Amino acid sequence: MQTIGKSIIRLPGGMTKGSVAQVKSIILHPNDTGRMKDRDTGAIISAYYVNRITVEYNGKIVYDIDPSPALSKDPYFAFSLNVGDGGTLKMIWTDNKGGVFEKSTNVKPK
Repeated sequence: MQTIGKSIIRLPGGMTKGSVAQVKSIILHPNDTGRMKDRDTGAIISAYYVNRITVEYNGKIVYDIDPSPALSKDPYFAFSLNVGDGGTLKMIWTDNKGGVFEKSTNVKPK
C-alpha cells in the first residue's frame, strides 16, 4: 500500500489571467467504509477513508469539503478555480486514520 496518498492535479492549458479553470485531481486511497468483507477471509475490512479535502489558493482556503465514507476508491475531484494572476494551488486530503496527503502546483496563466 505504498501508493496511498499519491495524487495528481491537472490544470488546463491555455489559461489566461482572470479566467476560470476546471481543475481535476485524483488521490490513490482505498476508501473502505468499514462495511465490506474481504473476499478471501470473510473478515470485515476496517474503515479507512478520506474524510476531508481542503483546497488552498495562494494561502487562502477556497474549498473545504467533508465527504462521506462512501467516497469511491481513488476519488476524483474536479472544481472551478478563478486563476486571477496565478499562484500556488495546494490540495490537502486527510483520512480517518490521521493520514495527511498534500500536493501543490503552480498556476501560471498567460
